[in-house]
Amino acid sequence: MRPALTLHSHKLKVSPFLEFTAPETARITTYAGRAVALNWGRDPEISYWPLRQAAIMFDTPENPIEVAGPDATALLDKVLVRDVSGLKVGRAAYGIACYEDGGVLMDGILLRLDQDRYWYVQADGEFVHWLRAHAMGANVSVSEPDSQVLQVQGPKSMKVLEAACDGGAPAPFPYFGVAECTMGGQPLLITRTGWSGELGWEFYTNEFTDARGIWNHILEAGGKFGLEGAGMGGLRVRRIEAGIFNNLIDIDSEINPFQAGLGKFVHMDKDDFIGKAALTTADREQLLWGLSCETCAPERFAPVRCDASEAGRITASVWSPHLSRGIGYIRFYAANDWEGNTVTVPDESGTLHEATVVQLPFYDAEKRISRGLETNIPERP
Repeated sequence: MRPALTLHSHKLKVSPFLEFTAPETARITTYAGRAVALNWGRDPEISYWPLRQAAIMFDTPENPIEVAGPDATALLDKVLVRDVSGLKVGRAAYGIACYEDGGVLMDGILLRLDQDRYWYVQADGEFVHWLRAHAMGANVSVSEPDSQVLQVQGPKSMKVLEAACDGGAPAPFPYFGVAECTMGGQPLLITRTGWSGELGWEFYTNEFTDARGIWNHILEAGGKFGLEGAGMGGLRVRRIEAGIFNNLIDIDSEINPFQAGLGKFVHMDKDDFIGKAALTTADREQLLWGLSCETCAPERFAPVRCDASEAGRITASVWSPHLSRGIGYIRFYAANDWEGNTVTVPDESGTLHEATVVQLPFYDAEKRISRGLETNIPERP
């Protein structure tokens, strides 16, 4: 296992799980101001199939931000494009923040823990100072809890939860629900969310959590269901299959939510919010599309050509073991009726291949898998 890791930065948070979970072959990266194992130095298929057929547990670098006080709802309604006031206590929701010009600043999951207390679990990028700047003069506090986020995902993840919780899993615990539980005598916050497109849940540690103890407890409880600890290699494949975006890479300040196909998360009928004026008149034609290539996994960040002209670039790409083809995302430079078009993309050696432009996600558009409505476990080809 990896020896103790020392990083000389007071600004970078190191996961307490890193020392004993990541082998020496793991690649360490930073995300949202945190150091985590990007993968464990293994073929992504090693963790992909347990994710699809059983369950995996992995450490994630998402950063929770607490917004609390009488003006908490008003602040979040100001900075997020969704209606926050209508979110019930004990529920979570996907939330996007935009710049004044409508470009995407941040995305993440908003948890309403109490009437005037929220957690916003942000993706990569800086957001806490943005919140604090817009909180000036308001009766609200913005802080960063001492909490690490981990996920248990896969078709057997809810059986793992039942076995791991002292006294059984919380009930009800619906999709995008928020609950508190105790596992191995340790209190945890949990949500019915994830970044995999699979059935699953996330748990949030606190300053008193015994990291090694909770990791081992959940692995032991889930062992009979095939639960494995894993890096994020297989997860990266699955999130692309599911059409889930990565902030600052797939979406960023140069694209608005409508152009990314995320318009359903923009509540234009609510009161004013940052970016509303720009989004009212913004170009809403889709720029972010999927690509499907039968012969290779296209090179990430490479240019995409259509009729010999460069038309866009690849933001993410992988080989999908389930679909037996290369898949990824294309950010086009201009809107067009791209669906069904044939484009040319390079592999990692520079060899050119034909690919087809498709709508996202690649399957399960109604999210029946993550909602627990689709229970057929895919077979390995």
